[in-house]
Amino acid sequence: MKKCFNLGNILVLAILSAVLLSGCGVMKETAGEGEKLTQEDSIYYVQAGAFHNQDYSHERAKELSRKFTYRIEITEEDNLYRIRLGPFEKKPEALECKNVLIREGYDDAFINARLDTQEKRE
Repeated sequence: MKKCFNLGNILVLAILSAVLLSGCGVMKETAGEGEKLTQEDSIYYVQAGAFHNQDYSHERAKELSRKFTYRIEITEEDNLYRIRLGPFEKKPEALECKNVLIREGYDDAFINARLDTQEKRE
């Protein structure tokens, strides 16, 4: 049986090998306790509050939208409404947003980093 390798097949094999080998040397870390997120794999949000009262959370979000140009979202989980600004692809952008919020009196603002579906508070 004659095996034929053309340039296209070799190129595909080279690309697949590079992709597979790049994953072997660098392990993507999860957001467990004590572990660090890699900046390339994370998405950052700045949390500006969490409330059990849905109406109050919407009022706080409106207040933030009048003061800042960041994208604001409210997420709900277990009857807790979290107000988040972002997403930010790079941690320095999220850090700048957090610092702006703190300077404006939102002292409890913090960065929330997500890797895949896991979260880590920073």
